[in-house]
Amino acid sequence: MKYCSGTCTKLFNIIKSSILFFRHHGFLIIRFLILFIFCLLLLYFSSIHYYSFYCTNRFQQSLIQANKRNLWNTINGVRNQFMPILMPVCDRPHYLKRVLDGLTRVDGINETVVIISQDCALSSITSTLSSISSHIRILILPHTPPYFSLPRYVDTNEYATSANVKFLLEFAFEYMLADGAILLESDLIPSVDFYRYHQWTYKKLLNINNSKILSIHSFNLYSTNLSDPYTLFSRGFDSWGWSTARTRWSWFKNQWTKYKNWDSIVSRRAKQDKWICLIPKLSRTRMIGLKGINVNVYKESEKKQFEENMYMSDKIIEYNEKQPNINDIINITKNTAKCGKASGCFTCRGCQNDFCNRHVVEHQQEIRKQLNDLTVDHDHFRQSLTEQTQQPQYYSYIKQIDEWGQESINKIHHAANDARQHIQNLINQHIAELNEDLSKITLELHKAREDDDFYEIHLKNWMEKLNKLKNDFAQAANISIRQEKSNIISFMPNILLSKSSKEIFEQSIGNIRIEDNGQVIVKDQFNGDATVRGNGEYVSGKHRFRFKIEVNGTNKWLFIGVACKNVPIREVSYCNKSSYGWCGGDRVLINGIYHSRFNGYNGDIETNDIVELLIDCDQQIIQLTNERTHSIYTLEVDTNKCQFPWQVNFNLYFAKDRVTILQV
Repeated sequence: MKYCSGTCTKLFNIIKSSILFFRHHGFLIIRFLILFIFCLLLLYFSSIHYYSFYCTNRFQQSLIQANKRNLWNTINGVRNQFMPILMPVCDRPHYLKRVLDGLTRVDGINETVVIISQDCALSSITSTLSSISSHIRILILPHTPPYFSLPRYVDTNEYATSANVKFLLEFAFEYMLADGAILLESDLIPSVDFYRYHQWTYKKLLNINNSKILSIHSFNLYSTNLSDPYTLFSRGFDSWGWSTARTRWSWFKNQWTKYKNWDSIVSRRAKQDKWICLIPKLSRTRMIGLKGINVNVYKESEKKQFEENMYMSDKIIEYNEKQPNINDIINITKNTAKCGKASGCFTCRGCQNDFCNRHVVEHQQEIRKQLNDLTVDHDHFRQSLTEQTQQPQYYSYIKQIDEWGQESINKIHHAANDARQHIQNLINQHIAELNEDLSKITLELHKAREDDDFYEIHLKNWMEKLNKLKNDFAQAANISIRQEKSNIISFMPNILLSKSSKEIFEQSIGNIRIEDNGQVIVKDQFNGDATVRGNGEYVSGKHRFRFKIEVNGTNKWLFIGVACKNVPIREVSYCNKSSYGWCGGDRVLINGIYHSRFNGYNGDIETNDIVELLIDCDQQIIQLTNERTHSIYTLEVDTNKCQFPWQVNFNLYFAKDRVTILQV
């Protein structure tokens, strides 16, 4: 009794002391608790803000890296070019190595990009990733789990996996702008047709209008070598290799849990919202991570099922236009086209609409009626066509064409006769001119013989004149016939006589000299515009000339091009409205008007450069080639502004500039 009384007294004193302590210090305790809770909330929201900023920054850096490596068009996005394969990676390098080896054998792996999110920075993982085959295009995104990685120290690491998967999906759909993406975890070996399978199911199932399919999965534990590769059936969501479309991302993003069991939560909420998740009869992945956060297989019978009994596709499967077989009686679209009920079980391959049992018959009847109407319309048109071909008024059209043809033939004969006469007149005129010049030489020779008054210089002069006449006589056969393209049908070609085949500098104006029998032009010791033209006259064909720019002063200015022979030569090339060609600096002369950097011309002509000028009369273009830089520049010549015949045209400005004609 005394013992109990003492115990009660002690207990009473303790309670009394506690009450007195709380009365004196209670306010401090409450303040401490409030401060502690505030710090926790501050830490929580700070971590959320930091993680959001971290992800955005990481995504932008990855886009820059992808652009530098030309992995995809980062401006327009991936869209439907390929489906990226997303791999969340953390630890277990021995599993990762087997998965990466499996990826090298996947058909079409070189068409896509593997996006790897490396959660944590284990050296063994980094080393394994660095050994990936070069024919696999990869982009590695380092990832730091949210909440400053604190939850992994008090709970499992699954929250980090959940964040890692969401991190990859957000990058694929919001930054890569991919229409579809494939998730492959680092303990799943893909089949040979893994990528083609997901491409096929995306096209046939995920990408159809009003589809209620949320995701396409890869793993089936009970797959056998007899499983049909084209058959799928509905089941809950799982994370063992799956794909989805960007149109589903908003749903995933809203439902995503920040903590563990993310796949189970997605599966439950998908079922609540009546989404469909399809898995294949023939498995496209093999699960090798039999020990992990959620999977721990210890029984030998279960291990055998995963490692031996389960069959995974090991060969390329042809999909082409194969249609998936859905093994369940399910509605994969939101509603039918006729009654709007979510009970459609027939899809029309023509209009792609779904119909219930009652309305599918009506739809078939409508199609048959449309075919009947089309057949009647077809028959009416055929009858009209037959009647029209027998109408006599068509004979008058044919008669008109016959008359036109005969008149055209007569005109052509007449034009040909005129052309023959014209060309004969030109030849006769040319020969008459030669005879006249030859007669002058004959008189000079007779007079010299009679007077016996001549020297070597006279002989040389007569020899040069005679050789020139011989050359002109040989060129009488080089008559160019050119038909003007201004008319649709031209019955009178424009006949011109080509007078020269070997180019020399012949005509000049300004302070410039022609030397070495027309092979060289030299500017005098003063600056100022001076122009030189060649002796050739070009109206058809292609003609190539090579020039060596022996001196091109520090200002590097000259003009090389063509001009119309019939336009008088002037000292300043741009005053000649028929001038086309290239100048110093970066200027191009077109119809006598300067244009900067036209067609990429940058004025890259230096001293001792050799340039080639091509005159193509048939195509009505001129072309300049710098043999040192291999630059080629082309100009179209408007023959209304620069009429035939064309002549080579040079303009020099600075003192002592020098150009030489070379042999082609």
